Order: sequence, then C-alpha cells, then structure tokens
Amino acid sequence: MQHLVGAVGFSLYRKKGFFGLLARAIRYFTHGKWSHTFVCFIDDEVTGNWVIEAGELGVAVDNFDKYLDPNTYDFVLYAPKTTPDVVNKALQRVKRLNGKSYGYLQLLGFVWVWLIRKITLKKVNNPIGGGWICSELALDYCMDLGLEHARFEECHRDTTSPEELRRIIEPSESFEKIMEQSSP
Repeated sequence: MQHLVGAVGFSLYRKKGFFGLLARAIRYFTHGKWSHTFVCFIDDEVTGNWVIEAGELGVAVDNFDKYLDPNTYDFVLYAPKTTPDVVNKALQRVKRLNGKSYGYLQLLGFVWVWLIRKITLKKVNNPIGGGWICSELALDYCMDLGLEHARFEECHRDTTSPEELRRIIEPSESFEKIMEQSSP
C-alpha cells in the first residue's frame, strides 16, 4: 500500500448499532455522504499508515488499516499538493492535539445550527463549544497547509461538517484523490 502521509480522509461507518445510527444522523443533518474525517500520517517509531482523528475517545491516533474493511467503512483520501516540509509542519501541529477531549456537546449544537439554517436560511455558528470534533481537527490541518486558504477561512470550526470540507477539497487543484473504497 502506498504511503498516505498528509492525506485528508472522509469516511462512512456502515455497520448497525449506536455508531451506525450516529453516522446516519450526521449525514442527515449535513446533507452529505460522509460522516467522519481524519488525517493520515506515518509514525517514525512504528511502520504503517496511521490516522489522527477526533472520535468517541477524544483526539487519538489509530491504525489506518481499520478503514480497509469494506463491510465496515467507505472512505476516500485526498493528498495535498504541496511540499513535504509544509505537510510535516501541519502534521506536527495536528498531532499535538492527541489526547484532547471530544466535543460531544458540539454535536448537539449541530442540531441547533441545522434548525436555524432550515428556518432562516442563514449560516450561524454553533453556540456550544469545547472539545474537538473530527471536522474541526481536519479543518485546522487544512488551514495549516495554506492551500485554498480563502475557502477554508469561510468555514467555522464549530459548524463545519465533513461534507463541507469535502466540497472544498474535492474540486480543488490543491488536492488530488489518491484512494477510494466504496461498498456496494
């Protein structure tokens, strides 16, 4: 498998149960295909591809291989078109978030944001902060890359969904799709 250093990933958890329900709810409220996002890197100490992501246990490092089970995940990866130095600097910053708490209350705030957007058609900020959500972590990483900076600046950390990030990255000249897994 190719090295995935610096790639931004978007995923959908396909199984049933609580996390499957949560993934479907996120997709419903954000009108998108993807319910989660993460950043890929290689660890100097241990071989293989790794991700840093904000999930149920907070910001944590995990093995990328978990995404390779097509019965559990669909995913797509986009690599930034920039120098390794820029990628490594942005990765170092996002890896320092490891161990931070997850923003569970921010998820409730997304429901508020969704309702206000439906009623008023205006973009509002999430009134509930604290902790980190996956799209917030990926947005910070993307902004640190300095690519498509003006488009990422339009995003608000507490209200940006995985789908909103993907809509910036996918058509961009600054990122290229390098891998995709989609279940039938």
